[in-house]
Amino acid sequence: MMKNFSGAIAWSSWGMEFALALVIFTMSGKYLDKRFLTSPVFTLIGFALALAVGFASLFGTIRRLDSLEKDDSKDK
Repeated sequence: MMKNFSGAIAWSSWGMEFALALVIFTMSGKYLDKRFLTSPVFTLIGFALALAVGFASLFGTIRRLDSLEKDDSKDK
């Protein structure tokens, strides 16, 4: 039971991290585009950075869940 609960928490945490990175980096890019009049350049860079951060977070979540699963199987 606890294994399923910790997995759900880890996945919801990843979703929040991904959404937050997407909003922060994309909005920062939009701000820089308005400030320097470079219309989609910084927005696209911010979006790409958000994707990179999101996928790095995804791989970290997968590693963490995999190690929890391995530890759980050792206890049995």
